[in-house]
Amino acid sequence: MEKNWAHFLCPEQYARSESILHRHMVIKQFSDFKDLPFIVKDFMDIVLRNMKIPKDIFSLEWSVHEICDNVINHSNSKLEALLKLLLILKTI
Repeated sequence: MEKNWAHFLCPEQYARSESILHRHMVIKQFSDFKDLPFIVKDFMDIVLRNMKIPKDIFSLEWSVHEICDNVINHSNSKLEALLKLLLILKTI
């Protein structure tokens, strides 16, 4: 089972993973604004490591942060939020 899905489905049986992988980010859980800089940094590191885009692509970083911020502010959920990144690169 993919990293962290098992943990979030059955935390008593499966440990949480903090693996750093080349093309995807293991599922990250967040519930507070203090979590966002670390999660967004991990997200951007993977994107920049795998895609040919300007290194100063501020708009993508801002967008991910804003989406996560909106989840915290507006979801009214008692559960923590999850963020997952999986890059599938098309090869020609």
